[in-house]
Amino acid sequence: MEDSTQQGDEQTCPAPDREEVRQQAQATARRIIVLYTKLHETISRHESTIRKRWNKKHRTERLKVLLIAQPTLPEKHRPDLEAFRQSGRIPGSQTVGPSHRNSYLLPALNQEDLLLPRSIPLLLNARGRNHPSAFAATDCDACYLGVESDVIQRPTAHDGTILLTGISSANNSNYGKVVFWDEDADAEALATSGIQFLLSEGLLVLEAQEILLDFLIKLSKQILHDIPTHLLTSAKYPILPEPEFKCQVETTGFESLAAMASEAPYRLPGTLNWERIVSLLEAKTAAAEDHLWSLIEDPGYFAAEVSVSKDHARQMALESTIRRGSRQVCARNEAGA
Repeated sequence: MEDSTQQGDEQTCPAPDREEVRQQAQATARRIIVLYTKLHETISRHESTIRKRWNKKHRTERLKVLLIAQPTLPEKHRPDLEAFRQSGRIPGSQTVGPSHRNSYLLPALNQEDLLLPRSIPLLLNARGRNHPSAFAATDCDACYLGVESDVIQRPTAHDGTILLTGISSANNSNYGKVVFWDEDADAEALATSGIQFLLSEGLLVLEAQEILLDFLIKLSKQILHDIPTHLLTSAKYPILPEPEFKCQVETTGFESLAAMASEAPYRLPGTLNWERIVSLLEAKTAAAEDHLWSLIEDPGYFAAEVSVSKDHARQMALESTIRRGSRQVCARNEAGA
């Protein structure tokens, strides 16, 4: 009874003040930028070393390093599904502890997946060399189960938009900026159109990113344990070119698709290549123009196209089916006679 009463008090407590929410978001965003800067400077100098040392470690050694960096790291793939299954409850009927909350916020952080040879190198490369803004959408999608099932409560009910996408290191101060809908006429449209985030979603994204970057920094320090922390980003270790990943040898498309799916949470999210799309459309347009001019100028080409169209017409297919059926009936009649 005490637990349910306490939980009811938590759920009915008033939402934080608007300025308090704004300050909370900006403070979390600043911490994320600090963590990202540390990780970026470390990866820029030591990525090759980290990758080599990680690849040399046995599975038990990797697990030990992971658990030092994050002692509560879940064991199985998709820990959010496992936590939801174990709860066996109606959505919204109880809160979750910190470890389960992390499982819902960051389901990709688990022992089973991170112990795969390429997961940690991919994750460090992606998060250490790309601004947190590049991952805001995928980090929001990752906690979908927890949000939609009401297992994790959204932090606030205020109508506002939080700026998380389209931010670079040149304008870090805008990352996590909160704009309430009564302050800017365009703020609501930015969130509802998917360009930016609803305030309740964005605060979860910031929470997840802070946890993840803190974990990666601790992990890097464990792998580079022989280098003093204050020297990791010093001038003693110059910035090095980004090392390339060796492609995995795969024999079938299914294997390649499986590898892409398993590695997707640890890679930089894909983006549309507009130049490639435009070039493909231009090629299709040129081919259509050539086809039309050939129909006009080349009688032989015109006749061949008409013949192909005739052979594939629905009427011709129907007539062919009828003739084939008639032959089969005649053959059966002859056999019966």
